[in-house]
Amino acid sequence: MPRPFRFGVNLLADDPSSALGPLLERRPELTLDRALALPIVVVGTLAEVVARVRGLRERYGFSYLTVLEPSMEAFAPVVEALSA
Repeated sequence: MPRPFRFGVNLLADDPSSALGPLLERRPELTLDRALALPIVVVGTLAEVVARVRGLRERYGFSYLTVLEPSMEAFAPVVEALSA
């Protein structure tokens, strides 16, 4: 049975703390480490994001993911790497 998953934050960034700045400002109870541990947060370099998506698939059994339109172009290299 397919197990969908929608990421809340999916960014390719060399510096996760600045990439997650807006989220941390909106959610002051979150620390950077707690935000990075959330399964809906996927942020980092291409290699880090690919590894994170694979890890989430192994841990939670997600069989496909949803990327919202504003992130589609930036996320395309991740999809390509996962398809290889």
